[in-house]
Amino acid sequence: MVNRFYALTKSQQVLTQIKLALALFFIFALICALSWLFISPINALFVSIGCFAILLLLYAPFVDVPSGIAQGSLRYLSPFLLAEKEKNNLIVLHGASLFDYFFCFDKEMPAEYRKSEVYKGFIRGLLELISEFEKEQLHLSESSLKVKTTSYIINPRSAQKFGLVQVPTDGLQRVILYLNYISLFVSLSLLNKKPSFPNLKRIYSFEAKLADMAKKKDYLQTLLQKLSN
Repeated sequence: MVNRFYALTKSQQVLTQIKLALALFFIFALICALSWLFISPINALFVSIGCFAILLLLYAPFVDVPSGIAQGSLRYLSPFLLAEKEKNNLIVLHGASLFDYFFCFDKEMPAEYRKSEVYKGFIRGLLELISEFEKEQLHLSESSLKVKTTSYIINPRSAQKFGLVQVPTDGLQRVILYLNYISLFVSLSLLNKKPSFPNLKRIYSFEAKLADMAKKKDYLQTLLQKLSN
């Protein structure tokens, strides 16, 4: 599966971002106008501020992800799994954002196919990461390099099979998730092709040594082949 955004030229990418920003601004202006017409000024002000914050959070991944890729602070391991630049012997993995879902999914794709592609994308990404470090480090078993990720797609049972161990989700991460609830709602709705409210109680954080994940390589390859068939 291909992210259509990266098939565009640089000028087309910028134009696409501008068009989206204008569309969201139009929604913002419409909501503000209706608020000031039908409710009290003080309530209209709160509605306007809330609306602006929500739309800004929805728009953020359409700028943050491409700019992160361009700057090298983010990279794709697969269309649905991204990795931050290694820091302090830790690689933080991120599942696909609203930006990726928006540009990867076609309207005709059924929900089950979308979910299958996201799941396979996560596995492909892990395999890519394992392969990269197998090539670069002859003694992977001695490496202390770790990976960490937070996901509402992968559950603890599946993660354990991938060599990932569940760890507590830190407070800052939870705050970020709560602030991005609307973005998560839209992403999950795109994935399921129907309104879907994310259950933040089912968002899990996982961590593992890359060496331990590498031991699961054969299992991941077999699982990916099975899912692909």
